[in-house]
Amino acid sequence: MLVHELMRTHLVSLGETAMFSEAVDILDLYQLPWVAVTDNDGALVGVLLDSLVVEASKLSTEELSALGTRKVSDLIVRLPVVKPEDDAMVLQLPDDLEARWIPVVDNDRHLVGMLDRVTVTQAGLDLLASL
Repeated sequence: MLVHELMRTHLVSLGETAMFSEAVDILDLYQLPWVAVTDNDGALVGVLLDSLVVEASKLSTEELSALGTRKVSDLIVRLPVVKPEDDAMVLQLPDDLEARWIPVVDNDRHLVGMLDRVTVTQAGLDLLASL
C-alpha cells in the first residue's frame, strides 16, 4: 500500500515568520498534532509540535507572553519525511520518533499530506487478514 493511499490531505501550514501564538490558534482550531512551517517557496522546513504547546501551559504569565511572540521558525523540529509514492508497509521510521504523524512531501519538499503511523499499522493488519 502506497503512502498516498493512506495519507491525510487536509493540511494547514504557517510561514516561518508566524508567531507562536498563531500556531497555537491553528493547533486548537484544527485539533492537529503539529502544524507545518514552510519557507517563502512553500517548502517544508519543520513542524511545531503540540507537545510544545502543552509544555507552554506550565509557564508563568511572563514566560508565556514572551513565547507567544517568538517566531515559529525558532521552535520547530525536523521530522523524517516520506514521499507519496513510498510503500507505507516498509517505511523505516525511528523508534524514538516523538510524532505519530509523519509529513508527506513532494520532490520540492512541498507538504502534500500527513501519514498517521496508526493508519499504517491498521492497513498492515487489514492486509494480513485478507491473505
